[in-house]
Amino acid sequence: MTAALAASVGVDASQLKLAPLSNQVAGHPAGVQSLEDGKLVVKECLAQELDFYHAVDRAASESAGSPSKQEHLLTRLSHFMPEFHGSWHDYLAAHHDGPPGANRDAAAEQRRPPSPSRIVLENLTCSYDKANVCDIKLGTQLYDDDASDEKRQRMQLASQNTTSGMCGLRLTGWQVWDNQTSTYHTVPKTFGKTVQAPDLILGARMLLASPKAGDAQRAESILAGSSRVRVLPPPPADGDAIDAALVKDESGLYLPELPPAAMRTLIEQSILPALEQLVDIFSQLEIRMRGGSLLLVYEGSAEGLEQGLGPQPRTISTGRLPQRDGAKRLVDLRVIDFAHATLVEGQGPDEGVLLGIRTTLQLFRSVLEDLDGTR
Repeated sequence: MTAALAASVGVDASQLKLAPLSNQVAGHPAGVQSLEDGKLVVKECLAQELDFYHAVDRAASESAGSPSKQEHLLTRLSHFMPEFHGSWHDYLAAHHDGPPGANRDAAAEQRRPPSPSRIVLENLTCSYDKANVCDIKLGTQLYDDDASDEKRQRMQLASQNTTSGMCGLRLTGWQVWDNQTSTYHTVPKTFGKTVQAPDLILGARMLLASPKAGDAQRAESILAGSSRVRVLPPPPADGDAIDAALVKDESGLYLPELPPAAMRTLIEQSILPALEQLVDIFSQLEIRMRGGSLLLVYEGSAEGLEQGLGPQPRTISTGRLPQRDGAKRLVDLRVIDFAHATLVEGQGPDEGVLLGIRTTLQLFRSVLEDLDGTR
């Protein structure tokens, strides 16, 4: 995608400096950094992941002619992937003749000995006021076919002992903005590794900021105190009452919640249609994907969400939007982490990944039904 990279020339030198990534809820923090004031992310990756992005990029560029079925499906999938800005090497090369100071950084980087590949992608969380973020690990098989016997056994056990084996997904972790305390409520990966299939719906309500009575106590018991489930704060000094909608548990525990009407609209008009499209794509795409995830990002500010859904709503889109147009988003649903993704024409779809997407769709439909019951 050289043309797209070339169009980026013109950022100042400070924007070429790598910085820690905020809003990361899963993965390895040391391997992911942000760039261009948070608009892009740079992450360490296997060469296989770069190859996969290039393959999808080629399929999308050739779709104007007479694409094969596989190329057509890859083109559709590309709209549910982060926007690809090439390898880190390509990015530096595109900026080599850029602003003062950038030349030295780029030249020094290019002289360094070979290192693990790095990929440059859009940062899906940067255009939100308060980004609610959830990572959902997909698939029933968590290891590559060429993995060692030791890793196979370890990953098979992990699949069997979590919801991956039965449901094709594991809730890896998430953060939800608490509008009462103006802080993030973060649920660690412990939840996904501990919870069993019947409580996946609890996790779905939590990550969609739509809890029911008793959910806070149940979440606290699953995590044995490590969930940081919120305790109802004392009454304000001015005597104003705490929002009665929060008081759902006699224990005083509560979970962050967004306006039900707004979440109904977001789920029904955007998230469910996107999941239905992904089910259709992955039911036909001949691929094997180990360790891939769904990444859900949506607006966590109650005010921002309701304003965005108002008379002149922001764009509600789970597809790719221009990264530098400054437009605020309300929701994104993308497929990420293609380090162990391989196209396997003639071998059929990845049934484990497909199961995970279908389970997610079923869970989110159930959350919508619960919200419909609160009208």
